[in-house]
Amino acid sequence: MKTRFLAGEKTKEVLYRENGCIFRFNIDSTYFSPRLSNERKELAKKINSGKVFVGFAGVAPFSIVIAKNSKVENVYSNEINREANKYAKLNVELNKLKNKVEIVQGDFKQIAEKFRKQKIKFDFVVMPRPQLKDSFLDDAFKISKKGTKIFYYDFCKIEDIEKIVEKIKSEAKKSKKKIKILQVKQAGEIAPYKIRCRVEFAII
Repeated sequence: MKTRFLAGEKTKEVLYRENGCIFRFNIDSTYFSPRLSNERKELAKKINSGKVFVGFAGVAPFSIVIAKNSKVENVYSNEINREANKYAKLNVELNKLKNKVEIVQGDFKQIAEKFRKQKIKFDFVVMPRPQLKDSFLDDAFKISKKGTKIFYYDFCKIEDIEKIVEKIKSEAKKSKKKIKILQVKQAGEIAPYKIRCRVEFAII
């Protein structure tokens, strides 16, 4: 769906501020949800140190809010869409985080496999997935170690949250990973009786 002009300057590029950060993006060619502002702020409080991998990062709102509002060492921000990555790089510069946030262009699966081969593991993995059939959890496990915390987002009916948890447990078992569920939370309503949920769990 394309937007149309009603008044003002004819540009689809906007400037948006939240959580002490600034973002520039095109409202037609990239995705950005201001409704996840509190969610990003909450994760920044939970992720207070170490190395972070953010998948499905878009124009880098999660990556930048976490990097700017916590004491993490560095954040790897992964997105496959080139247009989104163009703005992600710009946003990293706007927020003066070039020494803390690294933009990683490419498919989540391929990047995870590359890091696995390089034996690169992360302390935190953030997965603000769009509505996709693939969970990508097997790939997240490749870049995890004992103690890694994963923040996994999915979509479901309110009464089906437990099915998401069971899916995570099943995927962990397939990947021979032991996990502990730490928190299950509704992270916003996207339609009547349908929600975005966040499951936080740790590799044990």
